[in-house]
Order: sequence, then C-alpha cells, then structure tokens
Amino acid sequence: MLYDDVVATKTRKKLTAAEKARVRLLAQEAKAERLVRLVEQRADAIAQVRECMEGAADYGLGPERLRNQADQWEGLALREINAGRIPSRVCRCLPASAYEQKVCGRYADGR
Repeated sequence: MLYDDVVATKTRKKLTAAEKARVRLLAQEAKAERLVRLVEQRADAIAQVRECMEGAADYGLGPERLRNQADQWEGLALREINAGRIPSRVCRCLPASAYEQKVCGRYADGR
C-alpha cells in the first residue's frame, strides 16, 4: 500500500501563554486544597488523641478482655495460686512443672 510509511498521529493544539498560566494556576489550587485537607485530617487526629488522653471523650469502647484458653484444671490451679495475691502479682499462666505433673498424673491414672 501507499500509506504504509505514513503514521497517523493526532496533533495537539498548542496552548497559548494565558491558557498555560491558567492550567498552572488550577494545578496549584488543587495542590493547595489537597494540602489543606491533609492538614485538617491531621489536626482532627491530634485532637482526638488529646481528647482520649485527657479522658474527655467517651467512645463507648470497653476494655479488651483476655480470652481464657485454659481448661478446667488450669483455671482451678490458677485460682488456688492467686488466692490472696494483690492484683499486680496475679499469675496468668502456670509454671511448666504444673503441666508436667498433669501429664504424669494422666499416665499414672491409666487414662
């Protein structure tokens, strides 16, 4: 064909100096608006943290509860160990020897 050597391209309209300035101004305004939104989001986050730290905000979230994965004998053993202890000295897990005794006792009982 005769047209194999010719590649069709779209010619872009050349912008005038005024149009270039307007496009540049619009880009700067959009960037400024994005920055203002980011600053406002950051200020809101900081205000929320301050409210939480001061105790002024009540968001209705209760304390996260620990899930007890212990079976019945572990619960009883922990209750016996922690009886009479102050809250800062409460044990949340048994020593390794307790688990060894449980295993030895299971084999001794013939289970």
